[in-house]
Amino acid sequence: MGDALEDTRANMREAVELYLAETVKAGEPIPEASTTVVNFEEFDPERESQYFVEWLQVPEIKSVERTKATQAA
Repeated sequence: MGDALEDTRANMREAVELYLAETVKAGEPIPEASTTVVNFEEFDPERESQYFVEWLQVPEIKSVERTKATQAA
């Protein structure tokens, strides 16, 4: 993914931004934001690995449907 944590973040951000831009370009709706819960104990009960989770901020890209709805209002 990257040589350093910042490289990994940049690569992930770029991938998400590209996915969202191409989704809008194709006229597809952008998936709604959601939350999830991950139980790391389930995957690593012996705690042999270390994990961290953080939010990755990407710019908002409005879907075609949301833009049309806003313009109609």
